[in-house]
Amino acid sequence: MNTSCSDTPICSDQCQTVVEAKKLFLLKVEKCVYKTSLITQYQMKKLLKIFATNWIHLPGFYITTYLSFILFKLLGLPSNQPWNALLLHNIYGLLVLFLFWGLFLLVGFYLLLGIMDAILFSKKSSKVKEGILIEWIIISLVSIFCAFKFDYWLWVTLPISFYITQMMRMNRVKMIIEKN
Repeated sequence: MNTSCSDTPICSDQCQTVVEAKKLFLLKVEKCVYKTSLITQYQMKKLLKIFATNWIHLPGFYITTYLSFILFKLLGLPSNQPWNALLLHNIYGLLVLFLFWGLFLLVGFYLLLGIMDAILFSKKSSKVKEGILIEWIIISLVSIFCAFKFDYWLWVTLPISFYITQMMRMNRVKMIIEKN
């Protein structure tokens, strides 16, 4: 049976029935599509597993935001919250901040991260550490630019959190790439 992805006939003397010829034809078409597709189903599963490792950034950003507000208060940056509100109410207030205001930013953040994951980790021989650092540099530059443009200093502390969570994520991504 000839099932390669070439221009040769599907079956010359090998097919006894029309049903066998149809099966061989479908097998040949499937192999050709599989070989020429940009991303295979196998690679897509791997990329989705890698993308799922990005959940670590949410708790990292939450903790960093909470600690940043405390640091800003200690440094004397303008804040209209007393200490008790800062320490206690911000635990719940940050959830509201993340759900409403931060949701739009997180969608863009995860979209950019997903695109970079697909580009940087689609090959089996991907260099994970370099890919993780490239992602960190690109997103950190955007974050720091926004901090100065909008005069919102929380954006300066988030790259620190992103670096720590990227390093935590690195081993899991290596495992996924080596396993697959």
